[in-house]
Amino acid sequence: MFAQRLRNFKISFKVLPFEACQLSKGIRQNILAGCGIPASIRFDRIAVSNILDANYVGLRDVLTHWAPLLAESRTSAIVGYFMNWITRQEDGRAAGAGSYVVRNITRRLMDKIKVRKRQTVLFRKNNLRLLKDKNNMQNSGTPSFSNRY
Repeated sequence: MFAQRLRNFKISFKVLPFEACQLSKGIRQNILAGCGIPASIRFDRIAVSNILDANYVGLRDVLTHWAPLLAESRTSAIVGYFMNWITRQEDGRAAGAGSYVVRNITRRLMDKIKVRKRQTVLFRKNNLRLLKDKNNMQNSGTPSFSNRY
């Protein structure tokens, strides 16, 4: 899917020797326009890896520097993770939340997995039904699709 999107859409990659906050500042001040990154550029996704951790840039500074560069869309997002959370945060592990919270989260995840499996099974059954109907139509020369499809 990703490779197909690379072929179908205009996508480019730029590698620049800047620290994350300097890079966002350079974009907003139009310093990188010569590299094809004008101040007017907006992004659907900004991947920030683990610089969200407090011992790197931190959540507040990441949002301060990068949020203005997000496209105005419901689906635009800054994507990152807190790699060092469990080593830096007291009770940062799931077990530190208490057994009730862990059981509740586990139950909710299992429910989502069950729903996804059920949806996948239904999707597969419907596709098989469509394939059978398509084969019947080709063999008999008459359409066999009902209003359900």
